[in-house]
Amino acid sequence: MPHREFPCGPCPIRADNCDNPKAKFPAERWTALRSTVRDPETGKQPFPGDPMFGCHKGEPGTNDDLSCAGWLVQFGSDHIGVRLAVATGRLPESALEAGDNWPPLHETWEDVVRHQTAPAAGPSSVMLGPDGEDTRWEPVAQAVWDWHDKARPWSAATAAARRDYRAGSLRALAVIDAGDVTRTDLAAVVVQAAFSLPSATWRKMRPRQRQHLLAVGRVVIEAATSALPAHVRLPMAADVQSLKHEPGAKGVSR
Repeated sequence: MPHREFPCGPCPIRADNCDNPKAKFPAERWTALRSTVRDPETGKQPFPGDPMFGCHKGEPGTNDDLSCAGWLVQFGSDHIGVRLAVATGRLPESALEAGDNWPPLHETWEDVVRHQTAPAAGPSSVMLGPDGEDTRWEPVAQAVWDWHDKARPWSAATAAARRDYRAGSLRALAVIDAGDVTRTDLAAVVVQAAFSLPSATWRKMRPRQRQHLLAVGRVVIEAATSALPAHVRLPMAADVQSLKHEPGAKGVSR
């Protein structure tokens, strides 16, 4: 059974991570994760097939799913699926015991939730994930993917493609949220950031190539705006409408 053998840096089960923003999840996420531990009121234990608490950093190098080391030690023995994995040799019994030089761990699930619940986002803030990343990156990446490749769903993207789209989306979102680019420059700067295009390369492009990339920039801007809560306004949201009606916004070859 794939599992982490030592708590990762932002592990929320670590008691020394109470002030680490990367260890915190929104309240609704903790509500969903309660199904990974014994119910404190009824005593009901999770059964095989029920979710396990995964390490949100994933396996180094691949980002594949791993069971959280801290969760296994503090709460894993209450999960029937974990106990079955130990009994059948798929998980070493040592995974349920803290090793040498381990950091301190929260004693109860209530302690974890109390210390690691992220504060609610303010009216002008963007929601960040447990790694401190803008959570809009995936809606933006999916919108661009769908625009380019209608034949395959976003779920069919390879791990390498997801990493590339994620990195490009985060770069584009940083430009959008900076709020210092206006109107006709917006789509151009956004797409240059997304693809890490030097200004010299952008200037040398043929008009048709540039129009194609400008259309991608508009897709990014619209997706970023749509992914925000209704009460949050991007610094340049007004520019989105003007960009939709610029010459070349329609009929671009994909």
